[in-house]
Amino acid sequence: MFPSLSLKINLGGKIILYLGIILFLIIVLLFLFLSYREDKLIFEEIDRESKALLNQVIIVGKWIGDHGGIYVDKSRDKGSGRYFFSVPGLEHEITDIQGKEYRKKNHAMVLKELSQYSENSHQFHITGSKRLLNPDNIPDISEQKALKSFENGVKEAYWIEEKDHKRVYRYMIPLYTTEGCIQCHGSGHKIGDVIGGISITVPLEGVEKAKFLNKILLVSSACLIVVLMMVVLYYFIRRLVIKPLRKIGELTNHIGRGDFDYSSDLRSGDELEYLSHEFNDMAKKLKISYSHLEEKTHELEQKNKEIENLVSMISHDLKTPIISIGGFTFLLEKTMKDSITSKGKTFLDLIKKNTMRMEGLIEDILRLSSIGKITESYEEVNINDIVNDSIKIFQVELEKNGIDLKVNNALPIIYCDSKWIGHVFTNLINNAIKFIGDHPSPKIRIGYEEKGDFYQFYVEDNGIGVQKEFQERIFDPFQRIYTGKDIEGSGMGLSIVKKILEIHAGKVWVESEKGKGSIFYFTLPKRSKNSKP
Repeated sequence: MFPSLSLKINLGGKIILYLGIILFLIIVLLFLFLSYREDKLIFEEIDRESKALLNQVIIVGKWIGDHGGIYVDKSRDKGSGRYFFSVPGLEHEITDIQGKEYRKKNHAMVLKELSQYSENSHQFHITGSKRLLNPDNIPDISEQKALKSFENGVKEAYWIEEKDHKRVYRYMIPLYTTEGCIQCHGSGHKIGDVIGGISITVPLEGVEKAKFLNKILLVSSACLIVVLMMVVLYYFIRRLVIKPLRKIGELTNHIGRGDFDYSSDLRSGDELEYLSHEFNDMAKKLKISYSHLEEKTHELEQKNKEIENLVSMISHDLKTPIISIGGFTFLLEKTMKDSITSKGKTFLDLIKKNTMRMEGLIEDILRLSSIGKITESYEEVNINDIVNDSIKIFQVELEKNGIDLKVNNALPIIYCDSKWIGHVFTNLINNAIKFIGDHPSPKIRIGYEEKGDFYQFYVEDNGIGVQKEFQERIFDPFQRIYTGKDIEGSGMGLSIVKKILEIHAGKVWVESEKGKGSIFYFTLPKRSKNSKP
């Protein structure tokens, strides 16, 4: 996903995108770490607070227990008085000299009433597992589990649970039997045994709400920081990287167009400025090299013209005596046909045949030397038309030899030199006909396939084939395949085909086995009128 997306945006966008992803991941990890630390610290703070409060409650209860209880104003006491226990030598109710009545309460009752005062905040609860005197002290399920763990030597218990559809934190410690406990609860306990426990309940609603708001604030701050950092980074990346690179890009474009006098005035004071200076120096060197290259090219063009003129002159000079030889042979045969022996006629036929072959060879040499000019006449050509024209040329030979020639599929339209591409097909079809051999069902097939930026054409036959050792050499000038028969040709045809295709930015090769036919493949690039040949 990201690679395909990154190809559609510029360099600055890519840098910002990748840095934004990295920053986002870092902040997410940081957020998770801080959230974990926050939860841990909140839990530790609640735990400390619970222990501190519970410690105060225990101290108060111990003080009351050590003093045998406390007296409270009976008129203001809302307790029912059902759970006042007999302690030898202590009165449950007393009256002072003013007639005011007081009721005595033990530490358990005091702690019970204190817990009622804290119903809306931190609540604590005294409970036990044996000989309960107050039904309100019956342990709930969680407290029962904690009491069992206390009996097994555990010193404290804490957990989080749902209570009245709200989450609470609960902390509980064991209460051990003392002499005062035995006085009230009876002799069924031993001093030091776990007689019960005291738990404190801390509501988490306010804490969790504050924690949630804090996380929202943290996430919002993180997003704002990422956005601000990306904006700042984008500004500096554009200023320090993108703009200098664009200037260097402009410089390379001018160099690519041959404008070597253009130079960049980049002043960034960093590696990009150094790179810009290097490009400027390269432009100067290229200008000098280009000037030398133009001189060499001009010299080469002049030499090529001289070579072309020389080839043309030599060809003309060679053709003149050959034509004369042909003419004299004709005259000799016409004027002295009655006196020429059969052996002489054979010699005359050999002279005529070699003269014609020499003329064809000279024509092929002239054709090969003129192929370099074909790029001046490129046009969009329907290859079907070219192939059909080539087939018409060999119609007589095809029918005479009973050859089944078919085009396997509709051929494409290509921007090329129609004359020379026609020569390629004509030459390959001609070769296929010449080397079809004595096959009882001779066939020639023509077609193509698309191969990326190229069209790959083929001319296939089921003729005599080409031996492996000759498959590369047949494209060299003057190379001919030995078949045991005298087959016409100069040995220049396939070398001309190779040069035509090379100039068209294509290539040609053959795949064959002796006696199993041949497939000549060649490629032509896909290009339009706006493409350079």
